[in-house]
Amino acid sequence: MSAQAGGEVLRADGGDLPSLRHLSYGGGRMPRPIIEQTLRLLPEVDFVNGYGLTETTSSIAVLSPQDHRDAVTSTDPRVSRRLDSVGRPPPAVEIVVRDSDGAPVPAGSPGELWVRGPQVSGEYAHASQTEEGGWFRTLDATVVTAADDALPTPLRHLQPVLAPRDHDVEAAWAGGAATTR
Repeated sequence: MSAQAGGEVLRADGGDLPSLRHLSYGGGRMPRPIIEQTLRLLPEVDFVNGYGLTETTSSIAVLSPQDHRDAVTSTDPRVSRRLDSVGRPPPAVEIVVRDSDGAPVPAGSPGELWVRGPQVSGEYAHASQTEEGGWFRTLDATVVTAADDALPTPLRHLQPVLAPRDHDVEAAWAGGAATTR
């Protein structure tokens, strides 16, 4: 059931979900009207958004339960815009947005999200996907807010999820037909 459909069911029934304590979602940001509505309908639930890739062995950004609560109740645009993002990088993760030539761009400018940290592998049996200095290209277009906030907002993926590379053959076979996001 989608978040929107779940909200409609809760409103129609006038009910709640007393045993629901935590709700996690990931892979990108939730559309703002849907997450705001859901947060208001389920104020006692801890929402967490985790954004990451297989090559980063999990999350490279997390929007915590407190981030959600603060954002939905705040009139400060710096706080409320957290809901437009996928959260902040954990302490051991570094992120940078770069242009098509690989040069860093200023905060607020669109570009490609690059990441490095101890959990970033980017290594395959036949090829390395890490660049000089251990940086990994996520292939996600993004905009990141000011450095003190560091909230990446993914815009779109820059190439098909299963790009035609030799090391992707088994993943394409196991997952069926390749799709794009």
